[in-house]
Amino acid sequence: DNVAVGSKYIICKYHVIDDKREWGIAYHQLEKLQLVFSEDGETYALWSSTNAIDVENWNHIVFNYVAGDALTVYLNGQLLAGSFTTGSLPASLNASDAPVCIGSLSNGANYFEGTIFDARIYDTAISADEVLAIYRQGLQPHQVVEGQPSADNLVGRWLLDDNSQTTAYDSSGNGNHGTIMN
Repeated sequence: DNVAVGSKYIICKYHVIDDKREWGIAYHQLEKLQLVFSEDGETYALWSSTNAIDVENWNHIVFNYVAGDALTVYLNGQLLAGSFTTGSLPASLNASDAPVCIGSLSNGANYFEGTIFDARIYDTAISADEVLAIYRQGLQPHQVVEGQPSADNLVGRWLLDDNSQTTAYDSSGNGNHGTIMN
């Protein structure tokens, strides 16, 4: 799987066997952010940021994918420039039963060497203002920041601030709990 070479996965629904690839966000060894998408589970399209990202500091990353129509990527509340280096924006994503994995691929490979403390999946694209509100919340974790997306659209939210647990509890109320593999 060439896309995995040098990539450390932050969050993905990307099972490297059985053609269960869907999407993933990874940090590449060249210090660029990468997004990978698969329409058929086997082939993939790869988006890469134009510039390197600062890995020595906290970063907030969001991507919005609208099937076959648009991809927007944000870093720290601002649009991030990039382009597809392999393939193009797929019309749809492969539908599989691959698990959502935070911090590595589903087989534990390509482990992200950093801290992830708040991972979310929404069932709709969120606006630039909502992205900025979530970013500001991350800067002020104990204060309420107005303008965040509706919790009604939250598919899953995993607050990974307690590394003594073996379960990643979904705080969205949807019961999408996961297993922490570290």
